[in-house]
Amino acid sequence: MSVPAEPVRFASRVPNVSGGLVTGTIEQRTDWGYDYNRDPAVLAENNGFEYALGQVRYMAGYGAEYQHESTSFSLALLLATRRLKVIAAVHPGLWHPGVLAKLGATADHLSGGRFAVNVVSGWFKGEFTALGEPWLEHDERYRRAEEFIRALRVIWTEDHAELAGDFYRVRDFTLKPKPVDVPGRPHPEIFQGGNSTAARAKAGATPYTEVDLLKDAGPVTLLGPVEHGGGGQNRITAYRVVREVSKADGSIGRLLGHHHLWNWAARLVGTREQWEHVEAEAARNRWFFGGAVNPRDNDVVVRDEGGTLVLTGRKTFSTGSKVSDVTVLEGVLEGTIQLVFVDFHLGIAASALETAAAYTRTRTRPWLHGGHEKAVDEPYVVDVYGDLTARLWAVEALADAVAAEGLDRFWRNVRTHILHVPVAYERREVGRHVLIGELPRPTWYS
Repeated sequence: MSVPAEPVRFASRVPNVSGGLVTGTIEQRTDWGYDYNRDPAVLAENNGFEYALGQVRYMAGYGAEYQHESTSFSLALLLATRRLKVIAAVHPGLWHPGVLAKLGATADHLSGGRFAVNVVSGWFKGEFTALGEPWLEHDERYRRAEEFIRALRVIWTEDHAELAGDFYRVRDFTLKPKPVDVPGRPHPEIFQGGNSTAARAKAGATPYTEVDLLKDAGPVTLLGPVEHGGGGQNRITAYRVVREVSKADGSIGRLLGHHHLWNWAARLVGTREQWEHVEAEAARNRWFFGGAVNPRDNDVVVRDEGGTLVLTGRKTFSTGSKVSDVTVLEGVLEGTIQLVFVDFHLGIAASALETAAAYTRTRTRPWLHGGHEKAVDEPYVVDVYGDLTARLWAVEALADAVAAEGLDRFWRNVRTHILHVPVAYERREVGRHVLIGELPRPTWYS
């Protein structure tokens, strides 16, 4: 797999804070003042750099005893240069998007369309608490950043802008003047960095790096023949791996699940010689599969033109095609794809339940009149967690049973057991195990 080629663009960092650009004991020779920063900006511009990126700090931290505010400092550098695009870093929690949109439009006009912004979710808790602003958990900060970016875009591009979000409200707001009309640019450029699942999801980035990691770690070739570098595992193991990956990132789990499905597709439509060749090449070259198969679409027409196959048609969507080495355009096995869906949904559900349980253990307060000091001792809370966990375990067992083609035997055993023991008591035992690690007391009905 190769990442689509794009022109390489360079950016320099702006040391608008004291202490340099790194954390360490080595003496830093940069200076946070304007005079020092102006000359490197002009030098960067004259040597082919397209961007300069400023930092944002509001109080001392990691050696940054003194800090210049990012947006105003960026405007000063814009006025000192002619072509350089200067990116101002901002914290959504400390700005309203309408105010920043107004500042950005003004800076864009003063600089001839060179203003840009870097929306950072914020990691320095002390800044927010010192300024009396709430400190959100990691994923919530990225969700707020995504909403902030949506607000900027709608304000910069539309009249009578409207946004009713969880963090910001915009009602019938028209910005005049809008930013400079630059060909090929609908609004000032917006950057967002980060390497977490939440950061990548909010940025809408294509997961090239994640797929490469799957290749390096082994899940991509898990089903491949051992003699060609594959793992030689069965589909039950593959589905369980999909489930585990989905706990960390449901979107990546879905791609991996579809990859295993399409990797198998040659067996459905090809001869033994053909699918053995495909599976050997896939394992040897670590191919990642995508698929454009949708039973609601008309099939792609395949025409043989003297030894060359020409595919003509249209698909409304394709799963994994942007990151795939091979895209399958025909062949779906009914039932197999459903197990893929089941397992990445199970992974997402398990991760959500684990996160909720951690929240209950550490932050949930007991009901005032419940008579318990901790929420984990509340019988109703315990019952809910027991119920949800038991349901999750049941579906996991069912998915494994279906994969092993032994559904009838598992169903008979489960039915016999649950009819023998009161379900409510079972839920409470499971719930206390999930929340506080308590093991059920053995009885004749355990």
